[in-house]
Amino acid sequence: MTKSLREYFEHYVEIIQARLKSPDEQQLLDASEIGRQMLSSGIAPEDVGEIHERAIAQIAETNPDLLLSESIDSTVSPLVEVLVSYGNEFRRATEEKERVVEELRTRSLTDAETGLSSRTALVESLPIQFEDTGEIVPFSVISVGIDRLTELSAALGYQFGKTLVKLAGVRLSDLFIDEILVARAGPDHLAFHTKPGNTYLSDQNYGEQIQAAFENPFEVDGEPVILDATIGISHYPGHSTNSDQLLQRAEIAMRDAQRSQRDFSTFTSGQDRDAVSEIQLLAKLRHALDADSLEGGILELHYQPKVAIQSGATVGCEALIRWTDEEGQAISPAMFIPAAERTGIQKRVDNWVMSTAARQAFEWRQMGLDIPIAINLSAR
Repeated sequence: MTKSLREYFEHYVEIIQARLKSPDEQQLLDASEIGRQMLSSGIAPEDVGEIHERAIAQIAETNPDLLLSESIDSTVSPLVEVLVSYGNEFRRATEEKERVVEELRTRSLTDAETGLSSRTALVESLPIQFEDTGEIVPFSVISVGIDRLTELSAALGYQFGKTLVKLAGVRLSDLFIDEILVARAGPDHLAFHTKPGNTYLSDQNYGEQIQAAFENPFEVDGEPVILDATIGISHYPGHSTNSDQLLQRAEIAMRDAQRSQRDFSTFTSGQDRDAVSEIQLLAKLRHALDADSLEGGILELHYQPKVAIQSGATVGCEALIRWTDEEGQAISPAMFIPAAERTGIQKRVDNWVMSTAARQAFEWRQMGLDIPIAINLSAR
């Protein structure tokens, strides 16, 4: 016996001796508490059951007169029932907890909205090997972004978008039937990994096959929908030996391809720095859009005149957004507008442009100037 188990044992012997001398309800409560403490401390239920038998054996050796009573069974049995009952309840509770944990784990491996495998399932399936296990077999992680999915979902409904993701996942599964699984890795993209050692296809081959698969329309509720895909690829072990990081770097490559308007991109070491820089840039832009914030710098509209060629008269102007950060550096719209268009922040930029231009037009009207203002809004 361990020391903790011996302490419980000795305490239980005292409870039995007290009950044999003068039975009352307190001994049942004490036995129940002993059972609870033992099970809570990690002692196995079967060991709890043995406590009673060992206690009776010790009393028989040290104080046999207590066991001569004809009523010993009716006196001590309730203590046994308390221990056994508590052990059974504990066992049932433990089994129920294990069942719930397993159910939650099973759910975590499936995307509830589409029925596809989840990001967790993909990460856990990556065949990462460690140096001490022998030869390392290379494979690739491929992230497939579904372009314009956010816009389609906004226009046609969220359920419509989920159906498109599921159909795209099924099509990729059929295309690469020898690969392990296709998972929904994010709201607007899928991912899978290639079979270890399967090097007969190059990154470009994978990109071309996926692009070709997306050329055929997807049918939702009888309506054909054309989707475009952008692909990012990372390699094990060259780009990482960490499962999460491998998937993340495939996604970084995918976003890089979207930024540069290419069909696919293979991860390079500079892309993760670009991704971090973009996140920082967008954070500053959010601050700049907040009128009460002192961070992020200043957004302004510059008004470029429109002049009639024949008369030379000003017939209107075009509003051009300009941003100077908190350090006084001008940030080109060519840098921050594409980044904003890839996120929901572009809507805030468009709203800021419209409201600022409207205020300016009102001020000019108050001054007696009727100058039409043209504004540029994102097509996304």
